[in-house]
Amino acid sequence: PSSEENFAKKEVYFVSIQPCFDKKLESSRLDFVHEGTGAEVDLVLSTTELWRLLEEQAGTVAATKRPKLSETITLEEGGEAIDPAGSASVLEYLMSLAPDAHEGVDLIERLGRSFSAAGDAFVAATDSNSGSGGYAEYLFKYAAEKLYQVDLWNGPALQYKEGRNPDLAEIDINTVAPASTAPRKLKFARAYGFRNIQSILMKVRRGNCDIDFIEIMACP
Repeated sequence: PSSEENFAKKEVYFVSIQPCFDKKLESSRLDFVHEGTGAEVDLVLSTTELWRLLEEQAGTVAATKRPKLSETITLEEGGEAIDPAGSASVLEYLMSLAPDAHEGVDLIERLGRSFSAAGDAFVAATDSNSGSGGYAEYLFKYAAEKLYQVDLWNGPALQYKEGRNPDLAEIDINTVAPASTAPRKLKFARAYGFRNIQSILMKVRRGNCDIDFIEIMACP
């Protein structure tokens, strides 16, 4: 909730969508429960559960009209193929929903809108990188362009400054695109694996971390 609207905690129900069922157990840890405000997350839904909810919501559409698919859509879940017609009905249902703001209210929200140019490119970033799907690198280029008008899209591959291993690395805009004027502030990092996560979080806790965005994944 924003400070302007000043919502009470009880007025907000926080749902987190996660690909891993272990996140349900994680959210119940006491680390994420605070006196006076309660749990940080009220409900964790897996992506499988979210899909089932969408199928149920789109059930009426599916029962009355089965759209024809131009190509077969097959999603695997537990070794069983999901009905392509069900995928189409969910898509039709989602496309029928009117957005609250077509292009999004700011740069951040526009990134999450797949029907905007920025959102399309953000989703497509998974095709150009590995690990996280390339989101950290995409966001670095996006921020460099929006904040400092620095174009990194068509240049050479970005060079990261690696730590003790390649799964802990940083990238600074002043290194990849030196400025003739005052130094610019934009620094990203990626930390993959528990040991690297612990290392970078220690810097954050000590207050000597100058990184603007940290991409963290337990699995390298």
